Amino acid sequence: MPINYKQQVLDEYARKKDAGALSLNLTQPTRLGLKEECLNVFAEKGSPKVDPVLRQFFGPVETGGNYGQRIKNFDVDKFRPLVNFLKDHTLNSQDKNIALLAWLIGFRSPILGVEDASLFRDSLPLVAKSNDPENVLATDEHKPPIAEPKSLAKASPPQQKLFDKRVIIALITVITVVVIWAFFTKNNQCMYWTGNQYKSIPCNEKAGNAVIIALDTFKVSNLKRITLPDTITESALGRVWYRKIKRDSLEYYTAPGEHPLDNKKRLMPLTSYILEKHVLNK
Repeated sequence: MPINYKQQVLDEYARKKDAGALSLNLTQPTRLGLKEECLNVFAEKGSPKVDPVLRQFFGPVETGGNYGQRIKNFDVDKFRPLVNFLKDHTLNSQDKNIALLAWLIGFRSPILGVEDASLFRDSLPLVAKSNDPENVLATDEHKPPIAEPKSLAKASPPQQKLFDKRVIIALITVITVVVIWAFFTKNNQCMYWTGNQYKSIPCNEKAGNAVIIALDTFKVSNLKRITLPDTITESALGRVWYRKIKRDSLEYYTAPGEHPLDNKKRLMPLTSYILEKHVLNK
Protein backbone atom coordinates (compact mmCIF):
# COMPACT_ATOMS: atom_id res chain seq x y z
CA MET A 1 0.00 0.00 0.00
CA PRO A 2 1.48 3.42 -0.98
CA ILE A 3 2.74 5.54 1.91
CA ASN A 4 0.24 8.36 1.31
CA TYR A 5 -2.64 6.03 0.50
CA LYS A 6 -4.19 6.40 3.96
CA GLN A 7 -4.21 10.20 3.65
CA GLN A 8 -5.79 9.98 0.20
CA VAL A 9 -8.59 7.80 1.56
CA LEU A 10 -9.11 10.17 4.52
CA ASP A 11 -9.26 13.18 2.20
CA GLU A 12 -11.84 11.45 0.00
CA TYR A 13 -13.85 10.43 3.07
CA ALA A 14 -13.82 14.03 4.37
CA ARG A 15 -14.76 15.44 0.95
CA LYS A 16 -17.73 13.11 0.55
CA LYS A 17 -18.78 13.64 4.15
CA ASP A 18 -18.80 17.44 3.70
CA ALA A 19 -20.74 17.04 0.44
CA GLY A 20 -23.38 14.88 2.15
CA ALA A 21 -22.56 12.00 -0.18
CA LEU A 22 -22.12 9.38 2.55
CA SER A 23 -24.68 7.35 4.46
CA LEU A 24 -25.38 7.87 8.17
CA ASN A 25 -23.50 4.62 8.85
CA LEU A 26 -20.31 6.32 7.64
CA THR A 27 -20.83 9.89 8.88
CA GLN A 28 -21.71 8.67 12.38
CA PRO A 29 -19.85 5.34 12.48
CA THR A 30 -20.61 2.57 14.95
CA ARG A 31 -19.62 -1.09 14.86
CA LEU A 32 -23.12 -2.22 13.91
CA GLY A 33 -23.45 0.64 11.42
CA LEU A 34 -20.27 -0.32 9.58
CA LYS A 35 -21.35 -3.94 9.43
CA GLU A 36 -24.70 -2.87 7.95
CA GLU A 37 -22.91 -0.57 5.47
CA CYS A 38 -20.69 -3.47 4.33
CA LEU A 39 -23.80 -5.51 3.55
CA ASN A 40 -25.36 -2.57 1.66
CA VAL A 41 -22.25 -1.85 -0.44
CA PHE A 42 -21.73 -5.56 -1.07
CA ALA A 43 -25.26 -5.77 -2.51
CA GLU A 44 -24.79 -2.57 -4.54
CA LYS A 45 -21.61 -3.97 -6.10
CA GLY A 46 -23.54 -6.99 -7.33
CA SER A 47 -22.56 -9.41 -4.53
CA PRO A 48 -19.17 -10.37 -6.05
CA LYS A 49 -17.96 -13.91 -5.37
CA VAL A 50 -14.31 -12.80 -5.43
CA ASP A 51 -13.17 -9.56 -3.80
CA PRO A 52 -9.59 -9.12 -2.48
CA VAL A 53 -10.63 -6.33 -0.07
CA LEU A 54 -13.36 -8.45 1.52
CA ARG A 55 -11.04 -11.45 1.70
CA GLN A 56 -8.38 -9.34 3.39
CA PHE A 57 -10.76 -7.99 6.05
CA PHE A 58 -13.31 -10.79 6.56
CA GLY A 59 -11.13 -13.76 5.60
CA PRO A 60 -11.83 -16.42 2.97
CA VAL A 61 -15.33 -17.83 2.59
CA GLU A 62 -16.05 -21.53 2.89
CA THR A 63 -16.80 -23.66 -0.16
CA GLY A 64 -20.30 -22.90 -1.33
CA GLY A 65 -20.50 -19.82 0.88
CA ASN A 66 -20.51 -16.12 0.00
CA TYR A 67 -19.31 -12.87 1.49
CA GLY A 68 -22.84 -11.74 2.31
CA GLN A 69 -23.21 -14.59 4.80
CA ARG A 70 -19.62 -14.07 5.96
CA ILE A 71 -20.34 -10.41 6.78
CA LYS A 72 -23.60 -11.25 8.59
CA ASN A 73 -21.79 -13.72 10.86
CA PHE A 74 -18.72 -11.51 11.37
CA ASP A 75 -17.80 -10.43 14.91
CA VAL A 76 -19.04 -6.84 15.17
CA ASP A 77 -16.29 -5.96 17.65
CA LYS A 78 -13.67 -6.31 14.87
CA PHE A 79 -15.05 -3.09 13.37
CA ARG A 80 -13.94 -1.19 16.51
CA PRO A 81 -10.47 -0.15 15.15
CA LEU A 82 -12.07 1.37 12.04
CA VAL A 83 -14.70 3.19 14.15
CA ASN A 84 -11.93 4.62 16.35
CA PHE A 85 -9.93 5.61 13.28
CA LEU A 86 -12.88 7.47 11.72
CA LYS A 87 -13.47 9.34 14.97
CA ASP A 88 -9.80 10.18 15.51
CA HIS A 89 -7.74 10.37 12.31
CA THR A 90 -4.49 10.72 14.28
CA LEU A 91 -4.66 7.03 15.19
CA ASN A 92 -2.73 4.46 13.21
CA SER A 93 -4.76 1.65 11.69
CA GLN A 94 -4.00 -1.59 9.87
CA ASP A 95 -3.94 -1.61 6.07
CA LYS A 96 -7.01 -3.85 5.94
CA ASN A 97 -9.08 -1.20 7.79
CA ILE A 98 -7.99 1.56 5.38
CA ALA A 99 -8.72 -0.74 2.45
CA LEU A 100 -12.22 -1.50 3.74
CA LEU A 101 -12.94 2.23 4.20
CA ALA A 102 -11.80 2.89 0.61
CA TRP A 103 -14.07 0.06 -0.57
CA LEU A 104 -17.03 1.48 1.38
CA ILE A 105 -16.71 5.02 -0.02
CA GLY A 106 -15.85 3.88 -3.58
CA PHE A 107 -12.42 5.48 -3.48
CA ARG A 108 -10.54 5.63 -6.78
CA SER A 109 -6.82 6.21 -6.25
CA PRO A 110 -5.48 9.12 -8.35
CA ILE A 111 -2.09 7.37 -8.35
CA LEU A 112 -3.18 3.94 -9.49
CA GLY A 113 -6.17 5.00 -11.54
CA VAL A 114 -8.57 2.25 -10.45
CA GLU A 115 -10.65 1.67 -7.38
CA ASP A 116 -8.41 0.24 -4.66
CA ALA A 117 -5.98 -0.95 -7.35
CA SER A 118 -3.17 -1.62 -4.87
CA LEU A 119 -5.33 -4.27 -3.24
CA PHE A 120 -6.28 -6.12 -6.41
CA ARG A 121 -2.88 -7.48 -7.32
CA ASP A 122 -4.05 -11.00 -6.48
CA SER A 123 -6.64 -10.83 -9.25
CA LEU A 124 -4.22 -9.75 -12.00
CA PRO A 125 -3.05 -13.29 -12.90
CA LEU A 126 -6.67 -14.23 -13.60
CA VAL A 127 -6.89 -11.45 -16.20
CA ALA A 128 -3.59 -12.39 -17.77
CA LYS A 129 -4.64 -16.02 -17.90
CA SER A 130 -7.88 -15.23 -19.71
CA ASN A 131 -5.93 -13.34 -22.40
CA ASP A 132 -3.23 -15.98 -22.85
CA PRO A 133 -3.27 -17.21 -26.52
CA GLU A 134 -2.70 -20.81 -25.36
CA ASN A 135 -5.79 -20.68 -23.18
CA VAL A 136 -7.86 -19.23 -26.01
CA LEU A 137 -6.77 -22.02 -28.35
CA ALA A 138 -7.51 -24.64 -25.69
CA THR A 139 -11.11 -23.49 -25.39
CA ASP A 140 -11.80 -22.98 -29.08
CA GLU A 141 -10.20 -25.49 -31.45
CA HIS A 142 -11.75 -23.93 -34.54
CA LYS A 143 -9.94 -20.60 -34.31
CA PRO A 144 -6.76 -20.28 -36.39
CA PRO A 145 -3.44 -20.32 -34.52
CA ILE A 146 -2.32 -16.98 -33.27
CA ALA A 147 1.00 -15.86 -34.70
CA GLU A 148 3.79 -15.01 -32.31
CA PRO A 149 3.84 -11.28 -31.58
CA LYS A 150 6.54 -9.43 -33.46
CA SER A 151 5.80 -5.93 -32.24
CA LEU A 152 8.80 -5.86 -29.94
CA ALA A 153 11.13 -7.20 -32.60
CA LYS A 154 10.00 -4.52 -35.04
CA ALA A 155 9.89 -1.73 -32.49
CA SER A 156 11.90 1.24 -33.53
CA PRO A 157 14.86 2.27 -31.31
CA PRO A 158 13.09 5.40 -29.94
CA GLN A 159 10.07 3.31 -28.85
CA GLN A 160 12.31 0.71 -27.21
CA LYS A 161 14.23 3.40 -25.33
CA LEU A 162 10.98 4.94 -24.08
CA PHE A 163 9.81 1.52 -22.87
CA ASP A 164 13.12 0.89 -21.06
CA LYS A 165 12.99 4.34 -19.45
CA ARG A 166 9.51 3.70 -18.07
CA VAL A 167 10.58 0.34 -16.64
CA ILE A 168 13.58 1.93 -14.93
CA ILE A 169 11.43 4.71 -13.44
CA ALA A 170 8.92 2.16 -12.15
CA LEU A 171 11.69 0.08 -10.54
CA ILE A 172 13.25 3.14 -8.90
CA THR A 173 9.84 4.14 -7.50
CA VAL A 174 9.22 0.68 -6.06
CA ILE A 175 12.69 0.50 -4.50
CA THR A 176 12.30 3.98 -2.98
CA VAL A 177 8.95 3.07 -1.41
CA VAL A 178 10.37 -0.17 0.02
CA VAL A 179 13.43 1.58 1.48
CA ILE A 180 11.36 4.36 3.08
CA TRP A 181 8.91 1.86 4.52
CA ALA A 182 11.73 -0.32 5.90
CA PHE A 183 13.47 2.72 7.41
CA PHE A 184 10.28 3.95 9.06
CA THR A 185 9.44 0.49 10.42
CA LYS A 186 12.96 -0.12 11.73
CA ASN A 187 13.17 3.23 13.47
CA ASN A 188 9.74 3.25 15.10
CA GLN A 189 9.80 0.07 17.16
CA CYS A 190 9.10 1.71 20.54
CA MET A 191 6.39 3.83 22.14
CA TYR A 192 5.67 5.94 25.24
CA TRP A 193 2.61 7.13 27.16
CA THR A 194 1.82 10.80 26.60
CA GLY A 195 -0.69 10.95 29.43
CA ASN A 196 -3.67 10.36 27.18
CA GLN A 197 -2.46 7.82 24.62
CA TYR A 198 0.53 5.85 23.35
CA LYS A 199 2.74 7.35 20.66
CA SER A 200 5.30 5.49 18.55
CA ILE A 201 8.91 6.68 18.70
CA PRO A 202 12.35 5.47 17.56
CA CYS A 203 13.90 3.40 20.35
CA ASN A 204 17.01 5.59 20.47
CA GLU A 205 15.05 8.79 21.16
CA LYS A 206 13.74 10.23 24.41
CA ALA A 207 10.43 11.88 25.26
CA GLY A 208 11.11 13.91 28.37
CA ASN A 209 10.85 11.69 31.44
CA ALA A 210 8.46 9.25 29.77
CA VAL A 211 9.32 5.56 29.89
CA ILE A 212 10.13 4.15 26.44
CA ILE A 213 8.80 0.61 25.93
CA ALA A 214 8.47 -1.88 23.06
CA LEU A 215 5.94 -0.97 20.39
CA ASP A 216 2.44 -2.49 20.67
CA THR A 217 0.48 -1.47 17.58
CA PHE A 218 -2.85 -2.43 19.17
CA LYS A 219 -2.27 -0.10 22.09
CA VAL A 220 -1.05 2.72 19.84
CA SER A 221 -4.19 2.42 17.71
CA ASN A 222 -6.82 1.74 20.36
CA LEU A 223 -5.84 2.57 23.94
CA LYS A 224 -6.65 6.15 24.93
CA ARG A 225 -7.65 7.78 28.20
CA ILE A 226 -11.11 9.37 28.20
CA THR A 227 -10.49 12.88 29.50
CA LEU A 228 -14.18 13.85 29.68
CA PRO A 229 -15.90 11.15 31.77
CA ASP A 230 -19.19 13.06 31.74
CA THR A 231 -19.54 12.12 28.06
CA ILE A 232 -19.77 8.42 28.97
CA THR A 233 -23.28 6.99 28.67
CA GLU A 234 -24.91 3.58 28.94
CA SER A 235 -23.93 2.88 25.34
CA ALA A 236 -20.31 2.73 26.55
CA LEU A 237 -20.91 -0.53 28.42
CA GLY A 238 -18.69 -3.15 26.81
CA ARG A 239 -16.65 -0.44 25.08
CA VAL A 240 -15.02 1.38 28.03
CA TRP A 241 -12.62 0.18 30.75
CA TYR A 242 -11.65 1.84 34.04
CA ARG A 243 -9.18 1.78 36.88
CA LYS A 244 -9.67 3.18 40.39
CA ILE A 245 -6.85 5.58 41.22
CA LYS A 246 -8.12 6.72 44.59
CA ARG A 247 -11.20 5.83 46.59
CA ASP A 248 -13.51 8.11 44.61
CA SER A 249 -11.25 8.81 41.66
CA LEU A 250 -11.45 6.69 38.50
CA GLU A 251 -9.79 6.83 35.10
CA TYR A 252 -11.52 5.59 31.94
CA TYR A 253 -9.97 4.05 28.82
CA THR A 254 -11.06 2.97 25.34
CA ALA A 255 -9.45 -0.49 25.35
CA PRO A 256 -8.54 -3.28 27.79
CA GLY A 257 -5.05 -4.11 29.05
CA GLU A 258 -2.67 -2.98 31.76
CA HIS A 259 -2.71 0.50 33.25
CA PRO A 260 -0.25 2.59 31.17
CA LEU A 261 1.70 3.71 34.25
CA ASP A 262 1.47 0.51 36.29
CA ASN A 263 1.51 -2.79 34.40
CA LYS A 264 0.60 -4.67 37.58
CA LYS A 265 -2.88 -3.15 37.47
CA ARG A 266 -5.33 -4.32 34.82
CA LEU A 267 -8.08 -2.14 33.41
CA MET A 268 -11.55 -3.40 34.34
CA PRO A 269 -14.63 -3.38 32.06
CA LEU A 270 -17.11 -0.64 32.89
CA THR A 271 -20.20 -1.95 34.70
CA SER A 272 -23.66 -0.50 35.23
CA TYR A 273 -22.86 -0.08 38.92
CA ILE A 274 -19.66 1.88 38.28
CA LEU A 275 -21.36 3.96 35.59
CA GLU A 276 -24.27 4.84 37.89
CA LYS A 277 -22.14 5.59 40.94
CA HIS A 278 -19.12 7.38 39.49
CA VAL A 279 -20.37 8.96 36.26
CA LEU A 280 -24.11 9.51 36.04
CA ASN A 281 -24.53 10.59 39.68
CA LYS A 282 -21.53 12.89 39.77
